[in-house]
Amino acid sequence: MNTDKLINKILLSSDQELVSFIDQNYICKNFDDFSEIKKKEESLFKLDEDVLNHALFRLESLEEIYDTSKGSSSGFNLMGIVIGFMLKDYMSIFIEPSSYPKLYLFGQIIVFALVSYGLISILRILNSSSENKSKIIYFKKLLDYVLKEKQKNRK
Repeated sequence: MNTDKLINKILLSSDQELVSFIDQNYICKNFDDFSEIKKKEESLFKLDEDVLNHALFRLESLEEIYDTSKGSSSGFNLMGIVIGFMLKDYMSIFIEPSSYPKLYLFGQIIVFALVSYGLISILRILNSSSENKSKIIYFKKLLDYVLKEKQKNRK
């Protein structure tokens, strides 16, 4: 890939395209030999320091976007409150527990299953975001290494 295309991919592509590009071209699991990794790294050495700095800025903001730790803890606390309310109080609005104990238990199981399904779906989404964050961090560290090496060679 020539330098202009590389610059466009790193700086101008959409967030998802950039993550996909990093995954396909720079993540070590996609290579069989260390020399292939070094070839990809050499293409980064052709970039100007200004481009590397702007790429690092972009990756820093992407890292924040894909950081799932900030919202997930409060979201799960809220879901716990909702589950507690639904299982304890909401079902008793529609079904009298003492009159229909089996129906009440069945209703609680159904609500619990639906909420659990929702939580599992949310966890899957958060897991994919977490994988993207690790790819971004790896590429950011790689660009930081390239920038430091270029500055060291310049002196």
